[in-house]
Amino acid sequence: MISRLPSSPKIILTITTLALGLAHTVRGAIQITQNFVIPADSQIIGPTGDSTTLDPFEYLSLTPDQFDPSLGTLNGIQLFYDLSFTATGTAGDSGGGISITFGGFFSANDILFSNDGSGNGTGGGPDSEFNIMAGISPNEPSLSSFQFDLIVDEVTGTGTFDLVLEGDFEFDISSVGLTNGVVDYNGGTVAWTYDYTPIPEPKTYGILFALAIATQIGMYRKRPSEDI
Repeated sequence: MISRLPSSPKIILTITTLALGLAHTVRGAIQITQNFVIPADSQIIGPTGDSTTLDPFEYLSLTPDQFDPSLGTLNGIQLFYDLSFTATGTAGDSGGGISITFGGFFSANDILFSNDGSGNGTGGGPDSEFNIMAGISPNEPSLSSFQFDLIVDEVTGTGTFDLVLEGDFEFDISSVGLTNGVVDYNGGTVAWTYDYTPIPEPKTYGILFALAIATQIGMYRKRPSEDI
């Protein structure tokens, strides 16, 4: 009785298929995120009832690490920011109120981002204390393919690069009957994220190949023998 072995091409095909499948699992997308804090700035403007253009951090420069190409293939970049402002005031003898709407644009290395602005308002009787908040964040934190192409060479390497942030934000501030009032910039956060596909280490391929062979042997042993 002689057990007939499977043909070599079939073994190779099975091993290759298993190895590629396992490699695909190992090579899942990975993110690297660097977080930064933008400091607050108190009493940057008082309520005036007029639209006011404000740059709370004129040409703020951060220094994120570049993406090291030895890690794998850079697929995308995300820039998320979250900035908030607070308007406070005190009503006079006849009462009063305050409202703000907040919008504008934010750019990083001259790449313009659309924003999600907000607004708020409140009012009250004599000597009422008011405290309202509004903020801004990106509509879409992921860079488009066009934006990605503009900056990919600058952010690729093994050092750091200058990330220059600019923001021109417009406030529509309306105040009635206030004896005092002020708008404070509360500060914010910036997150710079690389999305990439890692390159498996050489030993990973060896492990995958060994697993594939072990799987094939197990499959062969379970097959019934054939007599010749």
